[in-house]
Amino acid sequence: MKELITTSAPGNVFFIGEHAVVYGRRALVTSVNLRTKVTAEKLPQNQVVVSSAGYGKILAELEGSCFTVKRCDDVMKPAAELLEFSHQTYGMEYGANITVSSEIPPESGGLSSSTAFLSAFFHAINTLYDWHIHTSQYPELLLPFQERIHGGAASGAEFASSVFGGVHIVRRKEKRGVGELPIETERVKVRESERPIIIIADTGVKALTAVTVGEIKKLREIESDAYEEIFDEIDEVVMGGISALKQSDWITLGELMNRNAELLEKIDEVSMEINKRCGIFENFVPIVTTELKRIMDVARQAGALGVKPSGGGGGGIAIALVEERSVEKVESALRRVAARVMIAEMGVEGVKVEEEE
Repeated sequence: MKELITTSAPGNVFFIGEHAVVYGRRALVTSVNLRTKVTAEKLPQNQVVVSSAGYGKILAELEGSCFTVKRCDDVMKPAAELLEFSHQTYGMEYGANITVSSEIPPESGGLSSSTAFLSAFFHAINTLYDWHIHTSQYPELLLPFQERIHGGAASGAEFASSVFGGVHIVRRKEKRGVGELPIETERVKVRESERPIIIIADTGVKALTAVTVGEIKKLREIESDAYEEIFDEIDEVVMGGISALKQSDWITLGELMNRNAELLEKIDEVSMEINKRCGIFENFVPIVTTELKRIMDVARQAGALGVKPSGGGGGGIAIALVEERSVEKVESALRRVAARVMIAEMGVEGVKVEEEE
């Protein structure tokens, strides 16, 4: 019987395809070496205690099939719901003390922190309680909780990175049978020696994917055709990106990342026009903010091959694809305009057990 487990899962960035992937188009994603860690330790009493730095706490009690939440900070509600689901579905025979820490800054958006959290969290309790649920089932099990975090609409694409690791082509299945995974994934092999560097530039503006995804979801219900045209264009860019990535053609991939950024701005234009006519959102939040535009301009001028927002936008991060010879120049330029700059490795291992006792 295990007494203590530590697991971790990586964050994720989109080379190309966020937002469109929510509506059945492809995306090109990669795991990055910023990881969320979860330690789960067996408790003799029937209590479950969860502590997450920067997010809050959960205190719950187990009694038979009942899972009673005594305390739960708002942002931790999806974790409490996941615990309750797990107890009722698989059974938690004893209590646990669970602590969460992350290399992904809590105020950053665009690194799929919620997906890394869900993946590492469930892997920890799955391993601690010996449920023997295969990681291939994680996307299907965890997608409903990701959807709640993201305002009711999520693609599940990020699970390809956080669960499986590496670089993937992903596509959400609009319709699927019972037991089928919610996403189609294809791993892309990238030659280790030829990989460029990803520089992550944080705007310092907290971005919640739920806000921008929710806006598009609501406005698309009013006028879908304009969005569908842009989503189709993004899908074509993804296909070009896949070809470039398979050939290690980083110059072309960078150009396509820039094109993706332009199409995200085009989504903003459509959204603002519909919102202006219909008045749905009093304080509309664009995907590509002034801060993100500034970061993209600076990175391109400093020699980045390509740069774009990653994730929901509305703040959060931009990612720059940079050749090794240009890293110092681009990093230095970005440090003058970004709140935080991080150098990331692409294609790292997915969810795993770090320590077991």
